[in-house]
Amino acid sequence: MKKIMLLTIAFAMVVTANAKVNDNDTIVVENPNRVTVVTTDSLQSVRIEGKKGDPGFTYQSKIELTDSNYTSTSAINSHDFSYSIGPLKKCSNSDERDDVTGNFFVGFNGAPGMPQAADVKLFRSWEIGFTFSYNFWKPYTKKAPFYFSAGVGLFWRSWRIKDGNMFMKNDNGNNVITTFPEGASPKFSRIKVLSVSFPLLAHYWTKAATFAFGPVVNLNVKSSIKNKWETDGVEQKQYFNDIHVNPVTVDFICMIKFGNIGVYGKYSPCSMLDGKYGLKYKTFSFGLYL
Repeated sequence: MKKIMLLTIAFAMVVTANAKVNDNDTIVVENPNRVTVVTTDSLQSVRIEGKKGDPGFTYQSKIELTDSNYTSTSAINSHDFSYSIGPLKKCSNSDERDDVTGNFFVGFNGAPGMPQAADVKLFRSWEIGFTFSYNFWKPYTKKAPFYFSAGVGLFWRSWRIKDGNMFMKNDNGNNVITTFPEGASPKFSRIKVLSVSFPLLAHYWTKAATFAFGPVVNLNVKSSIKNKWETDGVEQKQYFNDIHVNPVTVDFICMIKFGNIGVYGKYSPCSMLDGKYGLKYKTFSFGLYL
């Protein structure tokens, strides 16, 4: 209790100016509405609510005591968030970069090299995925704008055709393009591939945007063909699994992010399917990411 009282008095003595972080990492708050200090055997936390001209202002700092050492995290305003788990951290300070970042991707797929009979529909062929990446090259500050990351993620990619033709794996196990059954009303035919992806990227930070580029290694773990049509008003479906996708392919990606949203483009010089079994084509995609 004595420690809490002394620390509270110390905070009351320094709250005489607007909130800012000085060179000595001292934060000063003028006219706080409430100051809460909690001390336990392993944790000490300070929370300040409200300041002059900004009743919604909050500041929180935590010091975790572990074997005579400590780990400190802090956040300013309720929309900021920070964590520290072992060597990993998420920064609440806009002057720093996070150790771990996550991105969600959604875009469209093309298929250069696909036979003309396929007529892949670019804006009907989707790519959806997410990645988690670890950022290297400390310190993570605006004074070090160039850094690298390595990550892992999942991507679902599909290539869809329509209007009469469809993908198929024939009796010999080869991938071919054929026509829908006579009298059928085609809905779609598509190839789908699930990949475990490993992006290895170089990043460059500016005040206006963040740029990233590099290879993405894909382990293509699952593939299928699905055809859908109607005959005499009755819906029909047809599936083929394990369509001889190449187990490893490499994409090259370029990403530009403005604030919280970005655009990306990817191209792969590798064929998605093993050409020994009929069809082969390269891939490209573009879209948005968060």
